[in-house]
Amino acid sequence: MRKRIEIEGGCYFVTINALHKRKIFKTNKVKLLYLESLDHCRNKLHFRLTGYVIMEDHLHLLIIPPKGRTISDVMHHVNGIFANHYNKQERKSGKVIQRKFWEHAIRNDRDFEEKLNYIHNNPVKAGLIKELEDYKFSSFSNYYSDDGGIIEIDNVP
Repeated sequence: MRKRIEIEGGCYFVTINALHKRKIFKTNKVKLLYLESLDHCRNKLHFRLTGYVIMEDHLHLLIIPPKGRTISDVMHHVNGIFANHYNKQERKSGKVIQRKFWEHAIRNDRDFEEKLNYIHNNPVKAGLIKELEDYKFSSFSNYYSDDGGIIEIDNVP
């Protein structure tokens, strides 16, 4: 099993998949539920969120864990809270998100910009939209418009 690289104060590009790549995030209601779970956990654990996109079967985040917490701590907490809320909302039970997630430790400003651009371009690449500003469930509007997006993101360090 691959050991995660843990960097105190480091930023991570995270990829999370729905269990069996099911399209559980197809509706705006479920996308909003994930963002609400993410924001709730951010307020509780005090991690920093610097970018995100929610696709139909996966999502990408840019997260800086707080001092004393690992990226694994943060993601297991967020995904657990989301799964509980999702199962309650959908009247289901069981696993919702793949237990394992993929992370990449951001190395420098250029690496951060590449991952942020990847996040914002993901809906266009997947054919969900034609223009970046048309996708509501990413941090694109937080960076490039005045509306502030659905949830607030944290400033890049």
